[in-house]
Amino acid sequence: MFPSTIILYNLSQEPCLKYDFNLICDRGVNCTHWTSFKLKSTVLFLENFNNRFELSREEFPLSTGFDAYRWAKVLKPFHLTRDLLSKVNVPLPNEYIDIIHQNLDFSDIRWGYDSVIIQCNEYKISKMFWYETHKTTNNNPSESERNSPALTNEDSPNAMSLLNSSPSCDSSSTTVLPVTPAPLNETNDANNHFEKPNPEITNLSIQQIPTF
Repeated sequence: MFPSTIILYNLSQEPCLKYDFNLICDRGVNCTHWTSFKLKSTVLFLENFNNRFELSREEFPLSTGFDAYRWAKVLKPFHLTRDLLSKVNVPLPNEYIDIIHQNLDFSDIRWGYDSVIIQCNEYKISKMFWYETHKTTNNNPSESERNSPALTNEDSPNAMSLLNSSPSCDSSSTTVLPVTPAPLNETNDANNHFEKPNPEITNLSIQQIPTF
């Protein structure tokens, strides 16, 4: 008998982690494993059955000198896939979220086994995933991209667009191979691929062709 396996999907139908208190609580001597340290370069998304929340570190610290944190509710989480996250700033801009708490000290966030308590407000949590913080210079996604739950084959970029967007395709660093032109007497006409008929054979009558 095989052990049971639970595969969780977030609200945008992508694989994610099951929320576990042991994945969050700051324990151990290696600070790189601490949640407060991870939030310096990543954002933590936490979900329940209907809502997605974003926990992120704010740009400016508190007056005490410690990092400040923000707790926000993500708008339209069903459409906010990882592909769309790569096209917008993370932490998310204000048009994508509803800020609930800000200027939080990390001690203001109390982690439970199935919930998060912030300033006497409890938020039930069942799933989680991390996403790296970044700022993009691309234009904001169109309304159709925001409302699209997932990319289809028709929406995916073709090979040429991916080639043009690749950094390795810079014209200053691309090696162009010389192309040898075809002879002038050769064309692309498919009829020229056949050999010319032999006049000696075409002039033979039917009686001249031996039979066996």
